[in-house]
Amino acid sequence: MEFALLLPVFMAAVMGLIEYSVAFNATLSIDRASENAAHMAAIAGNNAAADCILLQEIETSVGPERSQTIVRSVRPHPVARHRR
Repeated sequence: MEFALLLPVFMAAVMGLIEYSVAFNATLSIDRASENAAHMAAIAGNNAAADCILLQEIETSVGPERSQTIVRSVRPHPVARHRR
């Protein structure tokens, strides 16, 4: 009887813990990719291909499953390149 009452609460807690750990892992992955990209930006300096080097580093750091979403949001606007 008590098991039937506590099982749904316990399962909800376990599922919440799993969801939180997946979200935390994604956050850490994005943080690590931005750190790596900042490091590569410092190394690349004023190199003409610096933006391509950074995008490649982000794709390498994050992995193929998340790289397209991140790269689409990081890619610079075409007009912004000519404002320098």
